[in-house]
Amino acid sequence: MDQRKLLIVCMPGRMGDIVAAEPAFRRLREMYPDRLFVWYTKKNFAEIFRSAPFPDETVTFDSSEEYFRKKAGFPPDAVVYEFNLRPPRTAAPNARTTARPAESRKLLHNFIAGTGIVLADETPRFYIDEAAEIPELPEKYAVFHCSSNGKHRQWQTAKWNAAAEQVIRLGFKVVELGIVPVLTLKDPDVISLTGRSDIHAAAKIIRGAALFVGVESGFAHIANAVGTFGIIITGKLRNYPEYNLYTGNFAEGGKCNPAGFYNEFPDRLPADVVNHLITEALENRPQSYDACRRYCLTRQVEFLQSRWYVRAADLIVRPLRNLRLALTAHSRKG
Repeated sequence: MDQRKLLIVCMPGRMGDIVAAEPAFRRLREMYPDRLFVWYTKKNFAEIFRSAPFPDETVTFDSSEEYFRKKAGFPPDAVVYEFNLRPPRTAAPNARTTARPAESRKLLHNFIAGTGIVLADETPRFYIDEAAEIPELPEKYAVFHCSSNGKHRQWQTAKWNAAAEQVIRLGFKVVELGIVPVLTLKDPDVISLTGRSDIHAAAKIIRGAALFVGVESGFAHIANAVGTFGIIITGKLRNYPEYNLYTGNFAEGGKCNPAGFYNEFPDRLPADVVNHLITEALENRPQSYDACRRYCLTRQVEFLQSRWYVRAADLIVRPLRNLRLALTAHSRKG
């Protein structure tokens, strides 16, 4: 039996949260090299770090209440870190705890707030189990992940189909990942691998892709971790007019194009905006993060100006604005 003192790290999920928080796990291993690293998580996510140099052991639970019952039996000399978990009313004095994160632009920074862990804007790592089996895939393909748990992060099926058609026109296949299929395009160049549960197989598929196109999701965080260029359908999130939850590769200036309109939910984004970014990426001239944001803002202005209600409002507002300017100029002369 291992006699080392315990380093207990609890993070119940979701998949994207756990992948985004990997630099914190890695840092804890560095901070406590001589302790037995025990990771507590929900059963659905126990396989994420199965090939990582941490943890030493994984313990699963079904609910936070079950974890707190287990916690009551932790030895008093255990060092405990809890991420994205609501603490009990009387948390153990040796627990470094973060509650569910506030709506921030960086998941990692939210998770480590108040824990004493210091990290820069670091890319997470995904430790792929190379033994994971994947089907034979074409040489040139893009991965699509078209659905997320967040109801305000969705994009319409017709637009996804249009984006897939654009990828195919450029000579690439489309591989769709996810729980359920979203693409309805009947084309032999669309390969559905939805419904598969092995996260390491999915990571291998994403790593081999020329491009990842998806909503903000756990698969997008994997794309960030394995270094695949990503076009992320984004926009407004609750009270944030725009957001970027990633660190490292997908952070500002990195290997990501955030495709979204300012202060608009993703479903307002036209398909041709994403198709343009897809073309740029697959023709080896991907836009930088900042160039993508400027392009999306320009397209948003054009989109608004094409709406009848915007033009009608301008017909009313412009004369009033000109009159106000004229009156101001006249008063100054007087």
